[in-house]
Amino acid sequence: NGIFKVLKINDTHFFDGVCEDDKHTLEDLRVILDKTPCDLIVVNGDLVDGFNLKSNYDKFGAIDLFAKLIEEYDIPWTFAPGNNDFEIDGSNEDIIAFMMQYEHFIYGNSKDIDGSMQFVIDIYNNEKLVHSVAIMDSGARKPKAIGSYQPISENQANWLNDEVNARKVKTSVFFHMPT
Repeated sequence: NGIFKVLKINDTHFFDGVCEDDKHTLEDLRVILDKTPCDLIVVNGDLVDGFNLKSNYDKFGAIDLFAKLIEEYDIPWTFAPGNNDFEIDGSNEDIIAFMMQYEHFIYGNSKDIDGSMQFVIDIYNNEKLVHSVAIMDSGARKPKAIGSYQPISENQANWLNDEVNARKVKTSVFFHMPT
């Protein structure tokens, strides 16, 4: 029909996938997915809780339950890391490597660019490029002595500008923090 729909999910802050808050969030996501046909799902950061030191915190268990739910819908999905995702029990690279086991997960990272996930998805209609979707890692928290958050780096901004200009079509850009 010529219409490409993106569903953006962010700030779920899953804890372990099985606590009451996580169960409610997963149930609500199922309702949304049942009622919202889409062509791409962008998990736009803070999928999991950050700096959680409770003994029952299970980052990868929570990601697994979330991913298995998404996979039921046979829809391509991707992940733009948020500031909380890497903070404990694994880096953004670890999360992305874990997500690579799921059939519909799409990923990429341009060489020599800051961050864990920078890539472009091109959308075609009748073999003509009509739109692009850029996924970017917008950074994380910094030590207090430096400041509160990392900004999008100059090489990321230059990369994005080059990618958009090369395509000459409208581009939707997804990143977690407006830094």
